[in-house]
Amino acid sequence: PYQDLASISTFGNNYYNQLGRQDDLLYQADIGANGTFGDSGWDWDVYFLRSGDRTTTSSPERMKAAVDAYFNGILGPVVGYDELGLAEYNPNYQAFYTPLTTAQLAAFMQNIGGESNTWINNTRATVSNDSLFHLPGGDAGFAWLVEGGSQAWYEPINPLILNGDVWGLTGTSGGGTRTHYASAFELNLPVLQQVTLDLSGRYDHYKTDAASNHKVTYKAGIEYRPFQSLLLRGNYATSFLAPDMSALFLGPSGNYQTITDYYLCTTQGGGQDCNANWSYEVSGQDLANPKLKPTTAKSWTVGFVWAPIDRMSLSIDYLHINIANEIAPQSADLLLKEEAQCRLGQLPADSPDCMAALSQVVRDPTYGTVDSISQYNVNISNESTESVTAQASYTFNPTRIGTFGLKFDYNDMLKHDYQVYPGSPEINQLTNPLYSSEFKSITSGALSWSQNDWGSTLYVHRYGPTPNYTALVNGAGYPGAGRVSPWITWNWSLSYTPHFTKGLSLSLLVDNLTNKMPPKDPSFQASFPYYNTENYNVYGREIMLQADWKFGANTN
Repeated sequence: PYQDLASISTFGNNYYNQLGRQDDLLYQADIGANGTFGDSGWDWDVYFLRSGDRTTTSSPERMKAAVDAYFNGILGPVVGYDELGLAEYNPNYQAFYTPLTTAQLAAFMQNIGGESNTWINNTRATVSNDSLFHLPGGDAGFAWLVEGGSQAWYEPINPLILNGDVWGLTGTSGGGTRTHYASAFELNLPVLQQVTLDLSGRYDHYKTDAASNHKVTYKAGIEYRPFQSLLLRGNYATSFLAPDMSALFLGPSGNYQTITDYYLCTTQGGGQDCNANWSYEVSGQDLANPKLKPTTAKSWTVGFVWAPIDRMSLSIDYLHINIANEIAPQSADLLLKEEAQCRLGQLPADSPDCMAALSQVVRDPTYGTVDSISQYNVNISNESTESVTAQASYTFNPTRIGTFGLKFDYNDMLKHDYQVYPGSPEINQLTNPLYSSEFKSITSGALSWSQNDWGSTLYVHRYGPTPNYTALVNGAGYPGAGRVSPWITWNWSLSYTPHFTKGLSLSLLVDNLTNKMPPKDPSFQASFPYYNTENYNVYGREIMLQADWKFGANTN
């Protein structure tokens, strides 16, 4: 109970941990070779890749013993208990509303460290033939690959967090390894001068100590060129995504959440106004599910490429994607509704569903309130998107001062629906800011120049309007809800590739050339850090110098 009082009074929002530090060591090494099988027309390529990331963190946090001692001195002894079994106090309100001093806050704090380690090993071998056999439209091409490897993720929890010595903080831990192997092929068939078919298939298998999964996916595409300047194209594909490592190997990771107690509401409140009268905060934990299935998808696309004049092209494509079996945590609300039905005899208490629900919702044996709730990741969500992409480019005739080119890209999300659980309403991610603040449209452009050994490009990126803070918190219809203005940033690059030093390339790169900050959102004024961190950043202008030297290169 006094933790809730602390949150209200002085330091419930731990903005001081912006002083935390994170160090990342990222590395990658690969080695490979390629060649031909004599004069057979077959090429081969093989390589091995190792990459990894070691991360350490340190963040100032409040220690439980110090916080408890401070508030125990203010709250005094327990004077009783309410109907939910929560302790009641007669606090010293003058001390309670006295601001903390810098020294008092410092006495609560201690730097808490964390670490994580991930790595990937992968070996791939490919054989290919660009002239497998002849067709009316040209030579058929074929490629086949096999690959295999392993990956790992380890993130131990700090013992101080594990033992509950840090106030109001839970942690994430887990770790494990997964092996995989795969084989795939692609066959390109120019069946006619105007028609080309492209067929591909892939088999993937991955395995952990607890389970294994495999999946076959395929893709079929067609290109039709009715005349030289116009290409019509389309394809249909299936795909899958293996569960991420944390979903499979996440250890018990704590959280705090507000739940509605439907069981006590029914037995003690007559089933009336449950959300208003029987909601309270409990601790919980997220648990891994090593038997998760892969997320699957089906997609199709149609479009065209048109080159009406020399050095100019225009392309437009429409893409439709259906995603099934997406991974999401169990709904705490649905779990508590099911648990109430099991306790009330509305569902068989000895059924597998009830046995699981009753074990995941732990209640206080004296007062009957929920002490904690456990949730597993499950394959349950579905998603559907429709989008249009367009690209236009034009290269001007060379001039005395160099060659200039223009390029524009446009992406527009026409539809994005998300269904969290079967039977639940579909959520329109484009119009419901309570669930998504994604950019509906993104436009980019580039002006390039090249002359002898020099080259330069000016880039512009425009990210469309997004919901403001009021809309994100209260919904689109709430007073003050609206959208923030588009975000426009500029980047610039300059490269020099001296012809007299083979294999050498020098570059100057400037990101966010105008030092553009996120668009202003007046409704964010009372909430740090005052902008939507999921969409924007405050990195500002970044200047980089880069040198690449390919040893043994014959040309640039």
